[in-house]
Amino acid sequence: QSLVSSELTVSPLPLNELTVSSIAELVTSVEAARLYRGRGGELMRAAVSRLIECLSLARLALTVKQQVRLLDSLDANLKQPNEAIQGAAAAGLRALMRSYFPVGPKGPSQRLQSRVVDKYVAIVERDENPAATRGFALALGQLPSKILAPCIKVLDS
Repeated sequence: QSLVSSELTVSPLPLNELTVSSIAELVTSVEAARLYRGRGGELMRAAVSRLIECLSLARLALTVKQQVRLLDSLDANLKQPNEAIQGAAAAGLRALMRSYFPVGPKGPSQRLQSRVVDKYVAIVERDENPAATRGFALALGQLPSKILAPCIKVLDS
């Protein structure tokens, strides 16, 4: 007889606003404590990217400022030469974009287009750092299709 039940029941408990805010600010706290430096810095970068992915998949209620801050953190991790960090950042970006940056029927807003797609394409085209080029090319592949090609006109250009 198995010790682990094959039927797991999940009873989600609502998180209070303070707890959600504390979790969301954890990324900022890690960066402020400079935990990306020295021994274990690469592990911390991958862990923070995974945390952002999990926050996004859980769809915690985040402010716009927190959402953009998480996006900035992922952008910084996409530039890293370590492929594991880039992969974790790309997975975090995929979840973040799908959970917090919805695209309307007419495509992304101009702000979202310039902040993500235009920025990433410019880095891939012009940046001399091969790690950044690789990371942002990987990120472009993780974006929702409606952001990359909201209409036929964009595909033709």
